[in-house]
Amino acid sequence: FGPLTRTLIAGPDYLLDLVELGSDREHTVELPWHLADEFAVETADGWTADSIAGDGEFVHDVQRLLRGRADDLLRVRVGMDGRALHLCFDGELLRARAPGAPGTGPDIPFLLLRGRGRAVRFLSVLDTGAGGPGIEAVSTSGGVIEVRTGAGLHRHAVSTDGWEIRMGAETVRLRARRPAETTLQPLIADRPARAHAFAPHLLQPPALDGTLDGFDTGFPLTLDYDDQYRRSEEPYPGAEAFSARAWAAWSDEVVYLAVDVRTDDPRLRTTDAAPLRLDNEPEDIHSDGLQIYVRVAAVGSLGEPAPVYGFLVIPSADGQLRVQGTGGTAGNAALIRGAWALSDAGYRVTLAMAMPPDAFPSRDGLRTGDRLDFDLLVNRLGAERERREGQLVWSGGGGWIWLRGDRQDPARFGVLELG
Repeated sequence: FGPLTRTLIAGPDYLLDLVELGSDREHTVELPWHLADEFAVETADGWTADSIAGDGEFVHDVQRLLRGRADDLLRVRVGMDGRALHLCFDGELLRARAPGAPGTGPDIPFLLLRGRGRAVRFLSVLDTGAGGPGIEAVSTSGGVIEVRTGAGLHRHAVSTDGWEIRMGAETVRLRARRPAETTLQPLIADRPARAHAFAPHLLQPPALDGTLDGFDTGFPLTLDYDDQYRRSEEPYPGAEAFSARAWAAWSDEVVYLAVDVRTDDPRLRTTDAAPLRLDNEPEDIHSDGLQIYVRVAAVGSLGEPAPVYGFLVIPSADGQLRVQGTGGTAGNAALIRGAWALSDAGYRVTLAMAMPPDAFPSRDGLRTGDRLDFDLLVNRLGAERERREGQLVWSGGGGWIWLRGDRQDPARFGVLELG
């Protein structure tokens, strides 16, 4: 359904329902639950009168839960046999009454989940076992959903081609995902304006020692609002907690970049850290650090797509930078040099990217007026986590962080204009 997806996983004792929205525009998403039985929401919070579009004729007695925390897990007791509906979402929960199925008699209650934004996620897990409650607990961590039953712990996660469920030593892989239909024109029409920044020419190279010495700080790139944030479970914490400013410059065949990251207690993955073995992705994406992408020209000398140079950059304990090329690009560690340092609000990275001859299909070197395809992503691991919590994206777009790896679609790159 365009930017909206729904995943249903049916097991012997429960039904897992995951509804997700990832869009460039804000939408209101509403998900009703008609449980065909009396229910009670287990909460100490109160209810207040509210409304639903179209209420009055068929829907009445609408109330909204006054949630203490919008991301708390909610448990809804269904019927008299102990079964429950478990809800995990960031939004509003409403209850109301409306006609049931034909022949069911008077109006019956139902629930409605409501969320608004560019990234909305509803997780519902319903007991379906005939012998009473089969679910003991539900939780989420990163892209993993954990369902604890009397038979053990089930870990659910999206895989590259479907869905994966781990139950102790056993792993079940489901590959019945229906591919999304793609239509090119709406994607182009919905795409926001490209990000644009200016990079001045430098006669002398900057110090590249973790300070701004030698950089012209008159033309910052800013990453500080929620439209630029790709999230996991938690929404964007705000610019005071996580944001970045960057400054670009150039000379001859080199692009310079300084990135000032505001974050509490940066968590940096070390070279001797134990393997995470979470995904088939570079493990350094699960660290505070940068992803940088540059393309000098869109088309090569023979009409082929010109190479993209992508870099995953992690500050190291010795003040130097640990660099690797990102998947599917021509980037490699030998093209980067620089350093980093802690700052009062977080950390700062300064580096130089040497553009090799292959970057210039028809001539040598950079020139005033060149418009480079460029993007900057800032990763944040977050406290007490193994997977990264989110990332800021200069070109914008928002959405979810899961399954992004170290990749960035070149169609989303912004423009870096050389002055």
